[in-house]
Amino acid sequence: MAQTSDPHYYYLRFRTVACWHIVSVNDVPVSIKPAAERQEWTVPINTLLRAGTNTLTFNFVPVWGEAYPAGAPNPEFAVRIDLVRYNLRTETDEDYTALHLAFDMETGHLAPVEQTSLGASRGQGRAVFGSSGRFTVEDGEYRDIYGPAVPSRVVTFDVTVPDDLPPLTWEGAPVLPGADVLREELLAAYRGVHAALMSGDAARVRQAYLPTWERTATVMHYQDVTEFMRVNDAVQKLASTLPEGETLQPARFWPSPGEAQIFHAAEGRLAFILPSPLRWADPATPDKTAVQSAVAFMRNPASGGLVVASVLYLV
Repeated sequence: MAQTSDPHYYYLRFRTVACWHIVSVNDVPVSIKPAAERQEWTVPINTLLRAGTNTLTFNFVPVWGEAYPAGAPNPEFAVRIDLVRYNLRTETDEDYTALHLAFDMETGHLAPVEQTSLGASRGQGRAVFGSSGRFTVEDGEYRDIYGPAVPSRVVTFDVTVPDDLPPLTWEGAPVLPGADVLREELLAAYRGVHAALMSGDAARVRQAYLPTWERTATVMHYQDVTEFMRVNDAVQKLASTLPEGETLQPARFWPSPGEAQIFHAAEGRLAFILPSPLRWADPATPDKTAVQSAVAFMRNPASGGLVVASVLYLV
């Protein structure tokens, strides 16, 4: 793969209407939304990309309401996902419409949206991304923190990244066991990170997040982890008391440790709990989360223990 001369940031820009959804990059979620109103947001994804082919998935359930049975086509449904590649040297970006779909109400099938409302071609982006614009659709299931899994549709498509990137942190890590086997070990791993945060010891916090921060520093074009931590005030943002006064709450596994929702990602190599047990809140309203650190764990091939491999945005 050709080496590009300039550093880049990558983002996904989402626009969705009338659906619950999970958006994932290489089987790691960046958005889980059980809300059906029109939404639009942008998420950085450098830390989830590999050089070459990357797989994105859009797992969704149409709005459930009086007019439409569960899972039925909804004429208001639409999704558009743009991939943005931002050049840090020139401060310019390239946009690529990776996915733009709606329901064809005559057939009930998903159909690509090829034109804007004014009739102009949307195009399928620029050659630098090396994507065909093709996608596949299959049945799946949607699961969030609020209830059991429900039937869904899963749209899968690939994009090609032209930049040289190091392997993902968890590539080569062993597949983790199911929730019943993993639960106690995962709870203990969260409690270990929580203890590091509560200690206020910068060295302990750095060690707790080191596997994910090392790759983040590389793909976000910092000299090393030390510069990444300094520029981003990483330890201060994870202090037991934040600048705005929010305090780190006791590690709580909702609704209970035995019932906490465990999710697997990255083809089973990552595991995490939602809602995150690592959360900060205003002391006046401790049950209302103001900030959270949603981390995913992998098994360290060398030590055999669980370590933080990724910090999830989950907007």
